[in-house]
Amino acid sequence: MRKRSGKHFGKMSGTGYGVVWAGLIIVLIGVALLIGSLVRQINNAEDSEDASVSSITGSVVDTVKDEGQLRDTGKQTYTRMKKVLFISSYDPTAAYYQDQINGILSVSAQDGIEFDVLNMDTYKHHSDEDMKMCVERARQMMTETSYQGIITADDAALQFVRAEREELFSGLPVVFFGVNDHDAGIKAAEDPLITGYLEPNNIEHVLKMAISLLDQPDKAVFIVDDSETSQAIKERINQLSLTRKYSSLDFEMLDFSGMTVQELQDQISTYGRGTFIVFVSAFEDREGNYYTSTEMSRLICSAAHVPVFRNSKGGYGSGVCGGRTVNMEATAAKAVSLMAQVLDDDMDLSTISAMQDDEGQYVASYDVMKKFGLSLDDLPKDTLIIGKPQTFNEKYGQIFYPMIIIIASMFLIALGFSMENRARTKTAEQLEFAMRHDALTGLLNRQAALQQMGLDPRLREKGYSIILLDLDDFQEINEIYGHDNGDIILRSISMELQAIGRRMNAEICRYGGDEFLIVLYGRTLSEQDEAVTDILQVFRRERKVGFDAICPYCSAGLVNSCDGVSVSELILQADLALNQSKRKGKNLATLYTPDLSEAEIQREKTKNSVLDAIEHDGLYMLYQPQVNTADGKLIGFEALVRMKDKNIGPGVFIPLAEENGWIREIGRRTTAMTIRQIAVWRREGLTPPPVSINYSAGQLSDTGYVSYLVSLLKKYDLPADCIRLEITERLAMSDNEEIRLFYHQVKEAGFSLHMDDFGTGYSSFAALSYVPVDTVKIDKSLVDAYLTPSRDDVFRDIVDMVHALDKNIIVEGVERKEQYDMLKEFRADSIQGYYFGRPLSSEDAAEDIRKGSLLSERKHL
Repeated sequence: MRKRSGKHFGKMSGTGYGVVWAGLIIVLIGVALLIGSLVRQINNAEDSEDASVSSITGSVVDTVKDEGQLRDTGKQTYTRMKKVLFISSYDPTAAYYQDQINGILSVSAQDGIEFDVLNMDTYKHHSDEDMKMCVERARQMMTETSYQGIITADDAALQFVRAEREELFSGLPVVFFGVNDHDAGIKAAEDPLITGYLEPNNIEHVLKMAISLLDQPDKAVFIVDDSETSQAIKERINQLSLTRKYSSLDFEMLDFSGMTVQELQDQISTYGRGTFIVFVSAFEDREGNYYTSTEMSRLICSAAHVPVFRNSKGGYGSGVCGGRTVNMEATAAKAVSLMAQVLDDDMDLSTISAMQDDEGQYVASYDVMKKFGLSLDDLPKDTLIIGKPQTFNEKYGQIFYPMIIIIASMFLIALGFSMENRARTKTAEQLEFAMRHDALTGLLNRQAALQQMGLDPRLREKGYSIILLDLDDFQEINEIYGHDNGDIILRSISMELQAIGRRMNAEICRYGGDEFLIVLYGRTLSEQDEAVTDILQVFRRERKVGFDAICPYCSAGLVNSCDGVSVSELILQADLALNQSKRKGKNLATLYTPDLSEAEIQREKTKNSVLDAIEHDGLYMLYQPQVNTADGKLIGFEALVRMKDKNIGPGVFIPLAEENGWIREIGRRTTAMTIRQIAVWRREGLTPPPVSINYSAGQLSDTGYVSYLVSLLKKYDLPADCIRLEITERLAMSDNEEIRLFYHQVKEAGFSLHMDDFGTGYSSFAALSYVPVDTVKIDKSLVDAYLTPSRDDVFRDIVDMVHALDKNIIVEGVERKEQYDMLKEFRADSIQGYYFGRPLSSEDAAEDIRKGSLLSERKHL
């Protein structure tokens, strides 16, 4: 049959063959064009945000290449990383801060420079006391690290370095950038070890832009403050106001430092036609309230009835009409490259004066331009227009025209196959049979069965039932007896199912590798139906495989048709019922009912997995180290239970166990495993620290637990102080007979008691005074919320108050060195978290016991 089919296909007439191939070639061309268009659109989509940022901050790579005269780009190998201190006037939330860091990181590695950062945050904190703190921090850093150079960003940082030069930074080369006070920058560069880049204030660029867009404006209002940034710009504004070029403009400056936001908005709202506003700088109002540039842009633009422009970054999506940004990322990269040359002795700073950095990007908001009726044609060349809608060609052209080509070629292909239809009739029938039937069994395949069920009038005229069958553990048969024998079994089963199908007026299909789908017309099934029994009996019959006889059992899912429910939905329901049969133990049939939902099935499956783990050694223990904060010595472990089924974590199986009354059994099993492990460590000659065992509210009903724990310790000849019991904060705060009995038993047995999860919402410091716990474990949620530089006073108070109650502290969830450093400063007793170790196997925990101290290997983190 295959030979005849092949010969017939070869007899296609020349015309039809040519048309088909022409169509295919055109399809390929269209697809290639379409794929290229899609790739371009995806790249454009991915780069759209980056493109916006790049147009505002500039291309770092291109800028660095432009500095070839200052840097030998071929020099890539460094024998030793050079330490440089970067001092920024900003804090990490400032608009330009990330640009500075990005620029530094873009070239620091290839230039062999390693950075530490000191953020002065002078916009928010500029008092004498703040400056003293900066001096102390700088002194500490200079004492701890031998720096080879200093890089500064913004005016305040440069002033700070010059003021402290003799005491802190003597003899070190200094490269500055982002300096608005050009006179101060030029003056600083007179020092033979200082040079850098003067930041363009962009005021004149913005004035030219505004004048070209507006119809003969007569007034320019500049919003400034008393920050270092504004001081130099205000002088430039005064200079420009005296020039003939801007003699037709009335210049006015609003000093935000002497106003409230409301006063500023009230004043702004009075300006009308012929006026435009330039938002220069407004960080702190008269009352000492601090505002970000984006926040202030919204406040200014919401009150203004005239266009607002910017001479810096921020606000272009908050109502600002347009302006020009500074390429801070590129400038930072150039400063790093210049410093690298100086440290490599490739450059003498004394030969370089302060350099003007005039790179930047014009930006305009499409919506705001339209709001004020301004023409895009009047914008400076290469202006980045934010929010501009795309034309049809821009949006769809790259896909629309290739699709037209593809559709036209499809018509050509259809025409070609139509011309060949007569010559291929017989072959088409044979191919169709092969496409619709499974090659191994001769049954309808999945696609054909679903198609036929969708068209069969019998399914619409009367009721029907669906049976979905799946062989139980058929993969094991293939692995043990080979796939050839597996195929023989499948063919044998298929033949018997076909015989049943003819007798019962049923359609049989091979639905998957070892799955079969049966449709019975005019039937309503139950799990005990004779037809179901006959079908299952096919799979319960012994079949010879070599010298063995096996029964390839199957599980079945049944579903009966229902008005308004499609065939595909019924098959899904049958699949749910089939899965339920598998979970019930296999080799049986389950009828789908409306209350059998996917969520309930999944829950049942999970419950079965948890119960199986409890009953069949499916649990194991991990041990997370607890260390002394002062010296990093190992002082304990917390024993944590896990399921060997990696897909089910403790957050799932512990609540299920508590809900179903299995937590008592888990508690005893995990306790026994932990005690045995302590005994093993001791037999190996180790001296393990105390191990904490978790005790939950669900175990209170196990009144014999403490006695059981005591008996285990006696059995393994272990002292009571080798373990500790951890109870949750919620359990500790409860007051009933069961918890009081538990406290009495624990105290009588001599066990130490810890309160876990403190801070999750149930306890108070007052309650801690009478709860009989020795140690309080601070929950990770408090660490994340308060162990930060801005809120660390709260955490310090928590530690002090717990100590005042004569209780020890273990802080959980410590993951970073800076958190550890704070806790060490606050004199927190102990630490538990990923910084010193994740939950460990017994073997890895033994290694930590041998080490004793875990601090040395964490110092690099």
